[in-house]
Amino acid sequence: MDREPLQYSPHAREKMTSEGFFEDDVEGTVDWPVRRERSYHGRIMHFGYASDGRKINVVTDSTECYVITIIDVDKRRRERRRRK
Repeated sequence: MDREPLQYSPHAREKMTSEGFFEDDVEGTVDWPVRRERSYHGRIMHFGYASDGRKINVVTDSTECYVITIIDVDKRRRERRRRK
């Protein structure tokens, strides 16, 4: 896909490191998502899978060139269940 290279917020870089995601996982999710949604804040949520099969949610700004955060979907669900 022809687009500008992705830029990453410091928070997104931190999440990539702590969650074990790679730039290829993020780029693949942005370029070829399973599903894409626009939030009411103008952000775009890209849903897909990392190279190891984990569900990943990549949140970008409206240009789809700036990554705001990266979410390990299954890990988030497990953490929410533990809190209940």
